[in-house]
Amino acid sequence: VKTTGGSTHFQGLILNSTYTNSALPPYTYFNIDDGLPPWTPPPFRGPITDLGGTTYFWQKTDSGRPPEFYTWNFDVQHQLQQNMVFTIGYTGTRGVHLSSFVLNFNQMDPKYFTQYGRDLLLASITSPAAQAAGIPLPYPGFTGTVNQALKPFPQWGDIQTSGGQPSSIGERAGNTSYHAMTIKLDKRYSSGLTLLSTYVLSKMLGDTDSTAIGGSGRITMDHYNRRLEKALSVDDQTHVFREAFTYALPIGRGRHFALQGLADRLLGGWGVAGFLEYSSGTPRSVGPGLTSVPGGAGNRVFINSYSNWRAPVSGAKFDPFKDVWWNKAAFGLDASGKQMTQTQLLYAGFGNAARFNPQERAPWWLNENITLSKSVDFTERVRLTLRFEAFNLFNRVRMGGPDSTVTS
Repeated sequence: VKTTGGSTHFQGLILNSTYTNSALPPYTYFNIDDGLPPWTPPPFRGPITDLGGTTYFWQKTDSGRPPEFYTWNFDVQHQLQQNMVFTIGYTGTRGVHLSSFVLNFNQMDPKYFTQYGRDLLLASITSPAAQAAGIPLPYPGFTGTVNQALKPFPQWGDIQTSGGQPSSIGERAGNTSYHAMTIKLDKRYSSGLTLLSTYVLSKMLGDTDSTAIGGSGRITMDHYNRRLEKALSVDDQTHVFREAFTYALPIGRGRHFALQGLADRLLGGWGVAGFLEYSSGTPRSVGPGLTSVPGGAGNRVFINSYSNWRAPVSGAKFDPFKDVWWNKAAFGLDASGKQMTQTQLLYAGFGNAARFNPQERAPWWLNENITLSKSVDFTERVRLTLRFEAFNLFNRVRMGGPDSTVTS
């Protein structure tokens, strides 16, 4: 343990114990001055310490390590006109040691699922089936299930690498990669118009999309084959187009269509500005709603295609009052394309889908924000500005995500 500047850093397993005293009335605390309830003083790390509970582990390579990002890019510019520049380029980013919650050190090795089968793994270690299979007790007095006995550390239910600690430290096992083609058209002010247009064609991959300080939310399917976690990132957007512009309308005093007097006061000096964004949606996933492999493993759906996940719609477009989003017939399929029963899925092992479907995404983000403004000068020191703003000009509706669990 190293403590510096009010921050404590640990290496190895950490014991968090909760002390109770049944002799006290409900909703009261024991008096520290009277001493702690009976407990085993250090050194006490053994199989019966915090039996069946959760312990915390900080790896030396992770604790307090800042994430690292490596970025490279190049671009080519060409001047189209005196005040207009076209740019095309490439940018890439590699992220390593990112905050994550994917390590599952106490997951039972999935090889035992193939070796012993689900029923035996869920049976008690003292059952006749377990004894006939020759599975030994991991330590004297153990009374749990076979899958618990086969865990690397059978005395604990879970070993968390991002729990019970501040968010600035903890697990750093995440990796991401980002590659993009970028196009930009930049028109400097002339004839009352400025223009900035950008388009990005990109792909983002990763094996972790979030961290969960506090100990919940781990979704890793197989700790022993973490390459299965690499997939499209939850933040991946293939297409992103943005347009920002300002335009002084050519009407009014000093402009192309000059006006005088009251007409200029009413119709002259107007300008319009806007920000437009059109971007493709992020990828979506569907969870199986059940765990096949015991011992702390995750799971995914069985599929035979990524293109048939959406259910048909009754009209020209999706109607949330009539249609459902997911096609349940696309999930839980065996190698022949036949849909498995719930019982068959429990014994089927890990699903074969990636974390996210590359062909099924949230709806496009289409948004237009427009401003219409005019300034009226009464004197050199007094000016009135009229401004009319419209956000989401066409009132486009973008619904939230659907329930994405097969069994729901």
